[in-house]
Amino acid sequence: MKTIPSSIASQFFSFLLLLLLPLLLLSVYTSMAVDNTSPGSASSAPLSSSINPLCLDRLLSLDSKMSPGKIDLDDCQERFAEYSFSQNTPWQATYEKNNQVKTKNFEELPDYAQYEIIGQMQNSQVLLSYSANYGGSGTFNHAYLVQGLSLDNNHDSELTQTLAIEGGDRCFGSIEKLDIIAPGTFEIRRRTTASALIGYGLSAEKAAKVTKGLSDCALCCIGNYTERATLKGKRELTSVTLFPKQSRSSDSAKDRCLNQLTMADSHTVLMTKENLKELQEKFIRECAK
Repeated sequence: MKTIPSSIASQFFSFLLLLLLPLLLLSVYTSMAVDNTSPGSASSAPLSSSINPLCLDRLLSLDSKMSPGKIDLDDCQERFAEYSFSQNTPWQATYEKNNQVKTKNFEELPDYAQYEIIGQMQNSQVLLSYSANYGGSGTFNHAYLVQGLSLDNNHDSELTQTLAIEGGDRCFGSIEKLDIIAPGTFEIRRRTTASALIGYGLSAEKAAKVTKGLSDCALCCIGNYTERATLKGKRELTSVTLFPKQSRSSDSAKDRCLNQLTMADSHTVLMTKENLKELQEKFIRECAK
């Protein structure tokens, strides 16, 4: 009777173990994966995908089915899943109504919607801008602070709006730029008309009386101004920029008077909030008669 040498047997069992080891590891990995998808774990997991811009339009909506200032992101993503959007950058997405599938609520949707994530601030709040067009020539924009957004697209299942700052359409206060300057402070630069600028900080009644007759239209930009804002929404004017503006025959008497005060007919004028206050006082004395 022949026997197998112990050295050969040892080599055989080592070889067999090497063959079986990958199968054992695969079995362990599979069981772990199944455990991670057990009931209850999926609802608490973050949503790893880009947000459909239509979901952020819900922040402007008065939909009674949603809590004020909150979005059920999982539900919203599913609700608008059939509407495609473009991912311009990891922090920006755009929806356009053209060439979309028409559904029951199609007419209620904006013609255009876009968001851009600016960055993260204190208390896990993310600053973002949102623009939308609901038909016509006007595109309105807003600034939001939202909890639940993630810069790496691992968003929570619910978004909570902690602050909303209304913008406008073109010269009617549209937000040109948002900048984070500190963990708890950001800046807003927006365009303005002559009427809105001279009426800045005045009571509604006084502003209406003083600015009557000044240019005030979506294409009548006199310049822009920048405000510094806190997470609580408190804002303070920091600077004003007046664009060069040639006098025109269609200008009102108040427009011509303001142009003479600013001397911005051939160059850009930079102003502080103190300069604006002085300009308002001069305008009231010399132009608002």
